[in-house]
Amino acid sequence: MELMGKENDRKWSNLNKALLEAMKHSNWSEMQQLYNDMAFIVAKEGKDALYLLKERNRAELMGYQSVGIEYVQIITARNFNNSSKYSVCPACRPLEGKVSNCTGKVFKNSGHFCRCSYIATRENGE
Repeated sequence: MELMGKENDRKWSNLNKALLEAMKHSNWSEMQQLYNDMAFIVAKEGKDALYLLKERNRAELMGYQSVGIEYVQIITARNFNNSSKYSVCPACRPLEGKVSNCTGKVFKNSGHFCRCSYIATRENGE
């Protein structure tokens, strides 16, 4: 078990170095992937990865903003059965398919491994 811990420490160190480099260059898509990889490691260790998933979502929205996209449609994982932590949480469920202003803010989540994402749209949802 200790070897896996050391391997995760090495991975974590490399991910942090890559994340700092991506931040220097405002590489939002790279940041999004790195935060997702970090969240996967943390979740696999049985720890709460929500803070990393929120950063992943923020990077995705900031990437859209950086290229002038003003609105996004929210897409949930569509697993509504509440049978596992991979279900869509109550905070995300009503947002499915909604169009929102691309503000870089993320919606609240209740401890689930959030798998929601965004699709760029030209419509403002009104």
